[in-house]
Amino acid sequence: MFFFAFGEDRCFARQDVAARVVRVLCNVVLWPSMSIGRAPCGESALPLDRRVSMRRIHALELEDQNWMPRVLREGGMAYLRFAAEVAGMAEAIRPVIEDALDRSGEDEIFDLCSGGGGPVLGVARALNEAGREMRVTLSDRFPDPGAVQLVADSAVVGLRYELESIDALDVPPDRPGLRTLFNAFHHLRPEQARAVLASAVEGKRPIAVVEMLQRKPLLAISMLLFAPLVVTLVVPFLRPFRWSWLPLSYLVPAVQLLVVWDGVVSVFRIYTRDELLEMAREVDPEETFEWTVEEFPIPPQPIPGLALVGVPRRDLNEKGPGPSI
Repeated sequence: MFFFAFGEDRCFARQDVAARVVRVLCNVVLWPSMSIGRAPCGESALPLDRRVSMRRIHALELEDQNWMPRVLREGGMAYLRFAAEVAGMAEAIRPVIEDALDRSGEDEIFDLCSGGGGPVLGVARALNEAGREMRVTLSDRFPDPGAVQLVADSAVVGLRYELESIDALDVPPDRPGLRTLFNAFHHLRPEQARAVLASAVEGKRPIAVVEMLQRKPLLAISMLLFAPLVVTLVVPFLRPFRWSWLPLSYLVPAVQLLVVWDGVVSVFRIYTRDELLEMAREVDPEETFEWTVEEFPIPPQPIPGLALVGVPRRDLNEKGPGPSI
């Protein structure tokens, strides 16, 4: 997720400088090499890459391991949060979330597997700026202290971090709102992923699963080639900053290795459109939900993001875009 054309972060002036530097790097240096065969005006992803299939491999992600030192895990999370904040991901995701809110009639969001914050922070801000002030709750099985502090210091109306441990596979039924997972679903094995969807169906809660990546060879290759450089450039601008990240980035490239490894593994773990719909069918055989899968553009990324949205049929106002069951 290192290579997005970055936008602006309004919280930190120095981070905004980094965003501008990385935007130039991505748009001028990286994207021309990644856009060969792209349709005019960036209308679609690389045709060749769409035809090349990759088998899903649930390889080990370092940040998920209990033995991973906290300082490295926090560095990786801070980088992902930086990428989400300055990549313009929030504006790309916002229409998907607004549609799910409108169709379900919900007026709040309960985010699962929030980790260090990531896209949900920007989505909450984007919704605020669009005039949709609502309660947005972040949650995680292992709440991240840095993200808890960021949320506490945020000026976004209604934003909060649930301090209680919340297991996405078994969400307490008293937690209201649209359940969301941003860039987190691929961390789950198929049986765990089905459990997350089943929990929403059993609780009659709408759910939106959003992934910024797809299982495409182009993305894995680009991460291997360019992630180390981008991480090296932005480490001093990550927030909340840890001095220990400097030797772990510039003496021993541990943060870079973490980001590159987990980034490539994430690409191989992403579920495809057909796999997402198949899981939805398995957990909802009586079709009590309306399930849709749609792609959404993330300019200038040549490959769009992917979103699975499930809404209880009794709350359905109108049929949404994308294939459904």
